[in-house]
Amino acid sequence: MLLLCSLPSSYKSFRETLIYGRDKLSFGDVKGHLLSKDKLNK
Repeated sequence: MLLLCSLPSSYKSFRETLIYGRDKLSFGDVKGHLLSKDKLNK
């Protein structure tokens, strides 16, 4: 949760989707989504 809250404001919609769209969050889920989002932005 701290990792998600420390993301810059440009990740707001991404953060809300992960937090409210799931019952459980694992570090692997967050890391995988961040890496895929980064790849899409490049």
